[in-house]
Parts: sequence; structure tokens; C-alpha cells
Amino acid sequence: MSLSESSSTSEIDFQIDGPSTSKARQTDLRGVDFRNLAEACDRTGVSNRCASFLANAVLQDLGVVSRNDPSKLLNRNKLRRERKRRRSEIKKESTRNLEITGLCFDGRKDRTLLMEKKTHLS
Repeated sequence: MSLSESSSTSEIDFQIDGPSTSKARQTDLRGVDFRNLAEACDRTGVSNRCASFLANAVLQDLGVVSRNDPSKLLNRNKLRRERKRRRSEIKKESTRNLEITGLCFDGRKDRTLLMEKKTHLS
């Protein structure tokens, strides 16, 4: 929004800007992979909401997103799905490289299966 002062009166008029003169890049974010953003958010512990605010601010600074066209904004749910997808990929990679040679049990019963509380009367 811009402020303009009327010369005939001392009132301040608020004018809503029309479509921005700087055209946003014609980029569709539907097919964009936010893998690096998802990994960075998981490493730093940033929430989905905060990460989407930061990512949208960067996209706006780069000119990909304009205030008049919110269709290209990064939604927190899109980021949540990407984080979930990336975590499952990392889990598959780590289990693929893991070789379990054997798993053995000795057959003994453990005393911790049943916990009894002992009371001492004095």
C-alpha cells in the first residue's frame, strides 16, 4: 500500500496498488522438489510453519512470488509432505546398507517381565 496526501485536504488517502509492475517469474511450484529445504529444516529443528514463512520470503525476494499472485506460495502442508517423503527415503537407504548377520536369544526368562513391588513392614 502506498500513502498519498491530497493537496486540497489534509486527510491522508490510502491507495491500494494495482498489479505490480515488476513481473514475477513464471514458475510453477507444483513440480518443484524441496528436498534440500526439508533436510535443512529437519537438521535445524525448524517447524513447518516457520520454514514456509522463510521460504516464501526468499521466493518473494527472488521475484518468483508476488503479493498479488499467492498461487505460487509454499504451503506448510507441502513442506510437511516433503519432509515425510525425505525421511522415508533416508530410512530406506539406511536399512538397505545395514546387514544383520544374526539375531540370537538364549532362551532364559527375564525377571523384568513381571515387576513386583516389595513392601517392608517395620
